[in-house]
Amino acid sequence: MKLAHSLALLVVTAFTMHSALANFHVVQLVKGAGYTQGVIACPSNYLNCNCFAKKERGADIGLQNFPDDFFSTKQNLCGEGVMNFYNRGGGHWEFFQKDGDSKPLGNCWTPDNPPHWKCGSTPTSPGAVTKLICNSYICGS
Repeated sequence: MKLAHSLALLVVTAFTMHSALANFHVVQLVKGAGYTQGVIACPSNYLNCNCFAKKERGADIGLQNFPDDFFSTKQNLCGEGVMNFYNRGGGHWEFFQKDGDSKPLGNCWTPDNPPHWKCGSTPTSPGAVTKLICNSYICGS
């Protein structure tokens, strides 16, 4: 009985810890035939055209193209402050608070089949493509 109770507690704890992770995406904004408009980070629970087009709740990266090895947010994402992102190879990234304690706030990965969004119905309507999917506690649930 104790083993069953312990296993049940372990499952509940693991589920709770996973659900406490708040994800966000780093997306490249595009308009029309691949024209790049910029890069922005959006919370996963607000991954929509308001974040992409109006930058509501998003953190501007301040770049026209997605970088190969390093970038920083230019404004707060979920109140965290400026964060630095480092490519660790193999599609894996880590991010840290700028001038923080050198402990990672989370990690990101490059999706195999990146999601795309279209914000409008015309050929020149803006859209977005996911470049990174990130796990952290910073945005809440």
